[in-house]
Amino acid sequence: MTKTDDKTKFSQAVEILANTQNITHLEALVQYCEENGVESDIIKKLITPSLKAKLKVDAQALHYLPGGRDSKLPFGD
Repeated sequence: MTKTDDKTKFSQAVEILANTQNITHLEALVQYCEENGVESDIIKKLITPSLKAKLKVDAQALHYLPGGRDSKLPFGD
């Protein structure tokens, strides 16, 4: 399995969890990581650009980030 496959599977699992449980992507990310023992230091490597964009929207809606276009998540680029 390649790193791209890992990223895709991880992000899809988070997306499915968010959609099926009607929770934010941010909540789904935390829940998935807790349930599957995903360490916080590798999350950054597993997030696809699509999921990152959804997490940013969630974080802004919850006022965790300022609302500007230049706001950055702690996941890096």
